[in-house]
Amino acid sequence: MILSGIISIITGYLFYQTGVEASNIIASDDFTAGNVNELLNKYGKLLLIMGILTIISLVVLIPLIIVLISL
Repeated sequence: MILSGIISIITGYLFYQTGVEASNIIASDDFTAGNVNELLNKYGKLLLIMGILTIISLVVLIPLIIVLISL
């Protein structure tokens, strides 16, 4: 229960960072490679963590479903 809250906070913060970076690019009208690269770097981290969490949840969920069906 606590772990899911911590994961939600971390992913929410990563979404926030990505949004702030995108907002900074739009506000500055500067589409240089450095700014866009920073945005994509933060978004890439977010996607990586979400992918890892999805894989972990499937690894835990599939055996649980198999055990519950076999009862």
